[in-house]
Amino acid sequence: FDFLINQVSYKPDRAEAVDLSEGYYNLNQGVVALKDNPVAKAKTLADLKAYKFGAMVGTTSYDAIQKVIVPTTDTAVYDTNDAALEALKAKQIDALVVDLPTANFNVTVQIEDEAGTIVGQLEPFGGTPEYFSLLLEKDSALTACVNATVAALREEQALVERDARVV
Repeated sequence: FDFLINQVSYKPDRAEAVDLSEGYYNLNQGVVALKDNPVAKAKTLADLKAYKFGAMVGTTSYDAIQKVIVPTTDTAVYDTNDAALEALKAKQIDALVVDLPTANFNVTVQIEDEAGTIVGQLEPFGGTPEYFSLLLEKDSALTACVNATVAALREEQALVERDARVV
């Protein structure tokens, strides 16, 4: 493949093995729970600390649990987001952390009977906004072109948003 566009969050350790483009979509992490779990009523980070969380291995979601929530129990780690979601449904964990677009999909499509909820969004850890990148082969000749295209699209979006505010 020339590049992969598939919700790949930028992580410095990933960028050592592959090229990751400039960000094409900024996001936060979301905390997903079943509405009948007490964690669903949490209002602060301190309220979240006592609960059992799950996330996919090697993800920025796992990093957010460890660096932002800092729970008092061990985090359950899964091979896929689907496995983590199944653990949530089976009440093996109290909540899972996934990127916000996935959290929305979880609660609107994958958790039946409107039983799921997004408890909240987590602020980026380290103060650096999280973003999705396109993934390319390490030192790809296409990386500069992809970055230029992403920058042009972001600029176009900024212009559209600016013009939409003009009354």
